[in-house]
Amino acid sequence: MALAVKSARLGGLKKAMYVPQCLDRGQTRKQIVEALNGDEELLDVWTSFLMQYDWVEQQSGSETWSVTPKGREWYDKIIRTLIES
Repeated sequence: MALAVKSARLGGLKKAMYVPQCLDRGQTRKQIVEALNGDEELLDVWTSFLMQYDWVEQQSGSETWSVTPKGREWYDKIIRTLIES
């Protein structure tokens, strides 16, 4: 499922879910920062949140990030809930 709104209009958990969505599309950190209007600190906050819950991981020694199976499961649940509400 894709969020059909620009990232600048997202708030709270929707913005956090924007990060794994971008990772699934193969976007780089730089591309995600650009989509967040250049707000690198915001990406750092959401990345820390997602890593704390083991929803995303960084490949050791690389700039490559990926969504974990646990992250994918929660992403699907949260997006479904947000869309239904």
